Amino acid sequence: MWRWISVGLIVVLIGGGVFCGIKIAELSNRLDEFESYSATLQSNYDRLQGNMTELQAEYDWLKGEYDKLQAENERQRVLLQEYEKVPQDYYSIRTFPNRPNTYSELCRFLQLEAVLPRDCEPSVFDCGESSAYLEWALENAGFDAYIAVGRIPWYPEPRAGYHVWVIVYTNDGYEVAIESTALTGEYKASQLSTLTAPGIIAWNDPLVFGWRNYYEGYNHLFENIYQAIRYAGTAQEWNWWLGYWGFR
Repeated sequence: MWRWISVGLIVVLIGGGVFCGIKIAELSNRLDEFESYSATLQSNYDRLQGNMTELQAEYDWLKGEYDKLQAENERQRVLLQEYEKVPQDYYSIRTFPNRPNTYSELCRFLQLEAVLPRDCEPSVFDCGESSAYLEWALENAGFDAYIAVGRIPWYPEPRAGYHVWVIVYTNDGYEVAIESTALTGEYKASQLSTLTAPGIIAWNDPLVFGWRNYYEGYNHLFENIYQAIRYAGTAQEWNWWLGYWGFR
């Protein structure tokens, strides 16, 4: 009897072992499936995370471009407002008789007609306003004039700041630098008036220290008042016309 009981127990144990082995194999397979699925999920997560990082970078770039565009639009809006401060008929009004664009006519114009309308006054009517006026007057009379901005010609040290003057190119081949402040009432009879014409900075002239800087030391040369306003970002540096007749 005990022998049959032992045989039965062995059969049960063997059958249980086989069953457990099957279950273990099933669980192992399911674990492998879960691990494979987990790896797939991790791969998808990493891919989505990478996509999100790329999208975030693209968003940041677009946001930066948008902000720059907004800033440029605002700058253009402000600049347009400054342009609108220039009289409507600034370059079309006829104030001076038209002259040939030659050196001799330029000298004659500076001697007879180009006295600036007021004396120099810092931050009110200084080199900026007087040069803007002179460029306007010369253009009005038929000359090819430009507004020049650079280090102070007679003291071109960085700490000394900037100065503004005028350069004219004549049809007979002359490049002529003009110190516009020398044409204001108080400076009309200054040492510069001993030259060929008031305000002209002559090449190699021993009476004008730093004459070379007038021709070679400028940083910007503006063809018209609008380029000068764009450079400065405001018309305030050039608005000589405030309070004067003839413009609307």
